[in-house]
Amino acid sequence: MAAGLAAELQESFPNADITYEPGPKKSEFAVTVDGAVVFSRLVRKRYPEEGEIVSLCKGF
Repeated sequence: MAAGLAAELQESFPNADITYEPGPKKSEFAVTVDGAVVFSRLVRKRYPEEGEIVSLCKGF
């Protein structure tokens, strides 16, 4: 999931610096843009749908 999401973000935002930092548990992750959390699996209690993260990031 992480590799696919990173690839999707890099394709949509070629100048972005994409990094992956795992949470304490394997299923925990959050996506931030300029320090603001745009998606947190722990908060939403689900995984993102295809294209959802890119759509949320375009709002920044």
